[in-house]
Amino acid sequence: MSIKLWKYKINLFKNPTVKKFIFFAIAEVILVMFGILLALEVDNWKESKRMICLEKTMLTGLHGDLSQNLNKIQTIIRRDSLRITGNQKIIALLNDSHSTYHSQYDTLLGQNLEYDVFFSQRLTYESIDNNGIMVI
Repeated sequence: MSIKLWKYKINLFKNPTVKKFIFFAIAEVILVMFGILLALEVDNWKESKRMICLEKTMLTGLHGDLSQNLNKIQTIIRRDSLRITGNQKIIALLNDSHSTYHSQYDTLLGQNLEYDVFFSQRLTYESIDNNGIMVI
């Protein structure tokens, strides 16, 4: 490559200073591109690591929520079984024409008038809903 300046023709690639400048310019561009690609790769790696951590946290939370819900349901089932037994006793006493009133009937009636309401643990479900299911 040569340029014509006024009356002189200059060949750029024969000039050692220009050769060095072009070499360093190309090397600098390559280094900058390598640095940018490396930074992007590190950022992707960090994001991937963060998503894995978030996934583990959500799955652990789901396990905890399901365990709590299971325990609540089992407790309600045990209490309802006791209430069913108590109701059967009350029905048997009411059907028996020879039965008389005892104070224990008050206890049976009082226990059978209570009821449990199940409220599920939903904290992790809501977190997944906010963050998106694609995390898992």
